[in-house]
Amino acid sequence: MEVDELCQKRVGTVLRGKWTLERLLGVGGMAAVYVARHKIGRLDAIKIMHPELARAEQVRKRFEQEAHVLSTFGHPGAVEVRDLETTEDGAPFIVMELLEGKSLADTIRERPPTVDETLRVADEVLDVLAAAHTRGIIHRDIKPDNLFVTSSGPIKVLDFGIAQLRAGPSDLKTKTGTTLGTVAYMPPEQLKGLDIDGRADLYGVGATMFRMLVGRPPHQAGSDVELMMKVLSEPAPRLASVIDSPRADVAGIVDRALAFDRDARFPDARAMNDEVRAARKTPSPEVAAPVSPAPQDSIATVTPHHVSSAVVPSPAIVSSPTMLAAPESALLREAGPASRLPTRVVSQAESKDERAIAGVPIVWLIAAGAVLLVLGGSLVTAFAIAAFRAHEPAPPASTTAAAVTAAPATAASSAQPEEEEDEDRPPGPPGPPGPHHPPPHGPHGHKHKP
Repeated sequence: MEVDELCQKRVGTVLRGKWTLERLLGVGGMAAVYVARHKIGRLDAIKIMHPELARAEQVRKRFEQEAHVLSTFGHPGAVEVRDLETTEDGAPFIVMELLEGKSLADTIRERPPTVDETLRVADEVLDVLAAAHTRGIIHRDIKPDNLFVTSSGPIKVLDFGIAQLRAGPSDLKTKTGTTLGTVAYMPPEQLKGLDIDGRADLYGVGATMFRMLVGRPPHQAGSDVELMMKVLSEPAPRLASVIDSPRADVAGIVDRALAFDRDARFPDARAMNDEVRAARKTPSPEVAAPVSPAPQDSIATVTPHHVSSAVVPSPAIVSSPTMLAAPESALLREAGPASRLPTRVVSQAESKDERAIAGVPIVWLIAAGAVLLVLGGSLVTAFAIAAFRAHEPAPPASTTAAAVTAAPATAASSAQPEEEEDEDRPPGPPGPPGPHHPPPHGPHGHKHKP
C-alpha cells in the first residue's frame, strides 16, 4: 500500500484520547501532517513520523529534536510546539500550532515580490535566526518552502527538524561528510559536509532574497549532480549581473550573504539584520515591467531521511504540510502595487533582439515607420520631377514673355532679364523664384532635393 494511503487511513482516529485527526494536510519524506481537534475544541497541527522510520533510533531522535529545539527559545517567528507524544502503534508525533496562510514559495509563484517585501521577509527571518544562533541552533535549511507567510502578517520559520545543535546535552550529531539540506540554498562548506556555523543560514537567507528578486535560485543546472558541482565550484552571480540597476544597498546585502568564502559573509545574523533594517528605511522606486513567472526551483535534497514536504492536491492546501492556507497572504497585501522591483529580469530564454525591443513603446515604432514612409515618398517624388525636367524641351521665347507679362508689374522688370538669360541655358531644374515670384509648387510647396 502506498504511503499516502497508509497516512490517509489515520484520518478519523483519536490519538491518546485527546486529538481527533480530521484531515490529512500533507505527506513528507519523514512524516505526515494532519489537522487535529483537541478534546477541548482547539485545532492543532499534528506531525506524525512514518512508523517504518521510527524504528531507526537516530532518525527518531532527529525527528523529536525539532520539538526540543523549538521549545528552547520560543521566538514568535518560530512555530509553537505544544506537545510531544507517541501514537498507540509506536510512532512519535509533535503537536504544533495550526497556522493560516501560505508558504513563501507559493507566494513567489503567484506574484514577484517587491524589493520592500523582500527586505521585510529577510528582516523577520534574520531576527528568528539571531535568537536561534545565540542558543547554538543552526537551522541548515533556510529556503522559501520553509518560510511561512501567515494571514495575520508575521513570517514563521518552519522545519527545524534538521537543525544542528552546536552546544548542549544533545548526543545527536551529524556524522562528518553527511550533508543535510537543499542544494540550491546551501553554501559550499555545508555541501562538502564540513563543520558549519550560523553563516550557513545567512547564505540561505541570501539565496532566498536572490530567488525573490530574480525569480530563480543563484545556481541552476539540468541535474542534481550538475547543480552540486556548480555550488561547489562557482561563486553565486552578483545581483547586478542578472537584473538591471538594482539598488546598491540591496545588492550589497545579497552579494555579501552569498559570498563563496564564508569569511567574506556577514559575521552573524544580527550584523546582517542591521544592514537589512537600514535598507528598509530607504523607500524603493516604483517598478517597471513585472517579472515573468519563473520555472520551479531546481532543488535537490541531499539527506537520507529528510525530504521537503509534499503537497496534497487541493486548492485549500499549501505546499508546506504543516499549515492551512488562507485566501490571501498578508505579504501580498502589505506593499500593494507600489515599490515593484526596479528592474526587468532578463530571462535566459530571451534573445538579444527581444531585449532590445522589449522596452520601446509600440507608439514610437509606429511613428518612426510613418516618418520613414513620408521621407521615402518625398525622395521618390523628387527623383521623378528631376528626371522629367531633364528631358523637357526648352520653352519658346513667346511663352517666356507671356509668363513674364502675367506676373505682377512690380516684378516684370526684374524677372524678364533673368528669363532671357535662361533661354541660352540648357534645360534643367528651374532656379529659385524672384523676391515676389510665387513658389514653384504653390504657397505651400516643398523644396525637394534631387
